[in-house]
Amino acid sequence: MIVCHPLKLIHIKTCKTSGTAFEIALSTFCSDTCIVTEDYTSKEFLYDLHNNNSGWLPESVKKVIRKQEQNNKAMLSTGHIKFRNHTSSKTLKEAIDRMYGINIEVNWWKEYKKITIHRNPFERFVSCYYDSENYKLLSGFNKILTNNNASVETKEESFGTWALNNLNQLDRNHNLAPIEDMDYVIRYEHLEEDVKNLNIDGLWEVYSQVKCKTHLRPKESTVEKMYEGQRELVNIIIDRCKKEIEYFNYDIPEV
Repeated sequence: MIVCHPLKLIHIKTCKTSGTAFEIALSTFCSDTCIVTEDYTSKEFLYDLHNNNSGWLPESVKKVIRKQEQNNKAMLSTGHIKFRNHTSSKTLKEAIDRMYGINIEVNWWKEYKKITIHRNPFERFVSCYYDSENYKLLSGFNKILTNNNASVETKEESFGTWALNNLNQLDRNHNLAPIEDMDYVIRYEHLEEDVKNLNIDGLWEVYSQVKCKTHLRPKESTVEKMYEGQRELVNIIIDRCKKEIEYFNYDIPEV
């Protein structure tokens, strides 16, 4: 989550929507008084560094990452209010209302533009699976990060089995950033168009260079392949994500 005073912008970070990369880019427009809760954690940084060498981030972004690590902004306190990177719009609004007139002179929620990123839930759910702790263990993600060659006992869990055990993930983005709370929604499927339509000079140019956790999901893990024979799961997603599917006219996989 970011509150950017120079741009008068609030970004509510959703899950598996390229939010980490977006906030790293948006951070370059923030001043020292902004709330920047994104912590591009050392394990993710090391993993991407391992796979991409060292030239994948512009120097301006590297400076922001170093600054965030130095200031420990994974949990930033403003007065007596604590914010996390996945702070919901409801929590932030309530916090701003409590701070207004005491810690802050401007009601950011009313005065600033509130934005987020949403993504087709069928695609997002697949990415959640490949970002799950069990899959990271299987893929060697944690071994790369910890430099630990000790074997960890785990077993492979199919996407279908994992999905039915983690249906709460389907509700998370709606709970974090309800469409009706936002002034502008960036569509994951149209990132360049929608980011450029924010009319923030240079934001897309920086954002398009940032790559985060791009190696976790195999290229062959298409929606068509992952949901093959998963009629029950598809129907559950249609039911639980009906509002966003209809609002964005998302495609539904044929099974």
